[in-house]
Amino acid sequence: MLKDGRIAALDTTRNLLGSFSGLELRLHLDRDALPAGLPGRVLEADGAPKIIARLPFVERADHPAALPVFAVSHPAADAIVKDVEVWSVKVSGWGPATARAIPPLAEMIAVPDHAFDGAALLISVPSSRTRADITGALVSAGASVRSATLVGSHATRYTVVREGEPPVPAGR
Repeated sequence: MLKDGRIAALDTTRNLLGSFSGLELRLHLDRDALPAGLPGRVLEADGAPKIIARLPFVERADHPAALPVFAVSHPAADAIVKDVEVWSVKVSGWGPATARAIPPLAEMIAVPDHAFDGAALLISVPSSRTRADITGALVSAGASVRSATLVGSHATRYTVVREGEPPVPAGR
């Protein structure tokens, strides 16, 4: 749960929708709170709520929204969109080289983890890539992958490049 318990509250009912932003993840760096507090950890459990959407769906140059907001709920089996899979990945050996390895392949949010050189990553993997592509890039850059758990999925986001033209997929 984040400090206000939004994700944990979803465990008690199947009818709620919660959210957390990329900024909240980046600011939630209290090392004592990480074991139970990091959304990726909470979402990893069997039967736990999962990421079902990423907002905004469409980005425009005149309306920037650089940090994503993730909607979290217990997904309905017939309503799951899997254009982009979201993985919670724990690594050791995190540093500048490993941080540069992922952005060409996928979107990523990283926060420190308990290991001295560890990081907890929330990685949005587009359908043109696989989890193996991501973990392979991390290992090639010098990290060791301690765990990788699917924590949800969402639709591809789009970007409006020019007024009057159709939006284009923004995945890597």
